[in-house]
Amino acid sequence: MKIEILSMQDVFNFGSLLQAYGLKKTIEELMPDAIVRYLPIKPNSEDNAVADKSVAHFEKDEKKFDKYFLHRFINKYANKKQNSKFIEFQKTNFIASPEDEIFDLCIIGSDEVFNCSNADSWGFTTQLFGNVENAEKVITYAASCGFATVDLLNSEMKSKIAKAFTKVSSFSVRDIGTQKFVSEMTGKPIEFHLDPVLITNFDVEIENAGKHLQLPENLCIVYSYHNRICDEIEIKQIKQFAQNHGMKLATIGASQKWISNMLVLNPFEVLYAFSKAKFVITDTFHGTIFASKYNGRFATLLRKSNNNKLSDLVKRLSIEEHVISDFSELENAYGKASSKERVNKIIENERIRTINYFKENLV
Repeated sequence: MKIEILSMQDVFNFGSLLQAYGLKKTIEELMPDAIVRYLPIKPNSEDNAVADKSVAHFEKDEKKFDKYFLHRFINKYANKKQNSKFIEFQKTNFIASPEDEIFDLCIIGSDEVFNCSNADSWGFTTQLFGNVENAEKVITYAASCGFATVDLLNSEMKSKIAKAFTKVSSFSVRDIGTQKFVSEMTGKPIEFHLDPVLITNFDVEIENAGKHLQLPENLCIVYSYHNRICDEIEIKQIKQFAQNHGMKLATIGASQKWISNMLVLNPFEVLYAFSKAKFVITDTFHGTIFASKYNGRFATLLRKSNNNKLSDLVKRLSIEEHVISDFSELENAYGKASSKERVNKIIENERIRTINYFKENLV
């Protein structure tokens, strides 16, 4: 059987890369004889012409000289080195499917494949919603629409997405917001499944990654988008918290201008670092996944921009005690016991559901 995956494997983001890798690994473990490739996202000018250019922006401090100038100067080069790590991982692990080859099945997902409110480099394309030309059958797995909602779409986008969705034989989503989005557009039954990073066993990859990796002692990982944590009060609260517990702050994946130590790692080294950290502070979806699965001691900040997908994940993993609404609550989160064992029991049960879903659809 020939299977292609249509996902976010071209994005420079640890969560995007690991979920794409994990989905392929899961399929190959289930069907060892299958040929599994990745379908590149194909921009469509006709589709993109009708799209609403609604983009989320984070405030950035573009001053050339401020008290964080040295940190930003150091991080500039760390970010370049990190991008090289991303490219190396992509070249090693993601083999693209030939444009003229026909596949038996296309799996769309995971990640925010349905987020038509983001202006990515490929723009709005109905390919991500099911309009796949080189596959006999199309299904989705743990797809997400991010913060997009049906009422944000203009009539032309709704029409194009609805038409593309008719080509999908089975829908799997990862959050309640996406379930509502797809249900409103199709009226079809929708299944829920966890992100591939959660259901995939990365033990071998993590063990190999940690053999020669040296990490700071008493590491406190700050995992967020580039310079998203920029409020001076928030910065002060995090610094004071780390100082209180003798922890060394370091960022992973994206720099924060007020932290000089950015760890440049490949995706498997990131999972190893999360497993060894003394504590994790995050405000992202995959940061919460990494911390809950591999550490158990962490704080997840819910923001307006991430509440839709993160609150749903928190509920499914039963990790409410790790959620904070303000960084002043870090001490409270630090005092909570590790939830790692409990979370991994939930993951094992959900993995069975995932395998059953694929067994039903990989025919």
